[in-house]
Amino acid sequence: MDSFLAHPLGAIIVFTIIVGVVSTLILDLYALVLDKALGLPQTNWGAVGHWLQGMKQGRFVFEPTASGVYTPGEHGLGWLFHYLVGCAYAALLPIFWGVAFIAAPTWLPIILIGVVLTTIAGLTLMVPGMGGGFLGLKTPNPVKLYGLVLLAHAVFAIGQYAAAMAFASCF
Repeated sequence: MDSFLAHPLGAIIVFTIIVGVVSTLILDLYALVLDKALGLPQTNWGAVGHWLQGMKQGRFVFEPTASGVYTPGEHGLGWLFHYLVGCAYAALLPIFWGVAFIAAPTWLPIILIGVVLTTIAGLTLMVPGMGGGFLGLKTPNPVKLYGLVLLAHAVFAIGQYAAAMAFASCF
C-alpha cells in the first residue's frame, strides 16, 4: 500500500472508480430488491437523462415526454450520470480526509458523505430537478420519500464502506 499511496493522484483515481462503481451497484441491487419484493419502482434513468438533456435548452426542471418513453441515449445518459455521481461521492472521501483514508477507511467520513451529503443533495437538487419540489414537498408523500431516500443512501454508504475496506485489504 505504501508504494501505491506514494502516487496519491493515481491512488485517488483508482479508489474513486472502484468504490464509486461498487457502492452505486450495491444501491442499484437494493433498488431491484425493493422493486421485486415490494413493488417500489426503481429510478427511471431515462427520465433523468431527458432532464439532463433539457438543461442544454435552459430547462432545469424535468418536463416529461408526452408518451413517457425515453430514448436509448437518454437512458444511457441517465445511467452514466448515476454512476459518475457515485464516483464523485467516492472521490470526496480521500479528497477531504486525505490519501491515508484509502489505506484505513473509517465510518464517520462515509456517514457524512454517503448518507448526509447524498441525502441533502438528493432532496435539494435531484428531487426538485425531477419535478418533486424542494425537499420533495410536491410529492404525494414527502415523509415516505424522506424515509426511502435516507434508507437508500444508508445502503449506498454501507456499499462505500464495504468497497473501501475491500480495496484497503488488497494492499
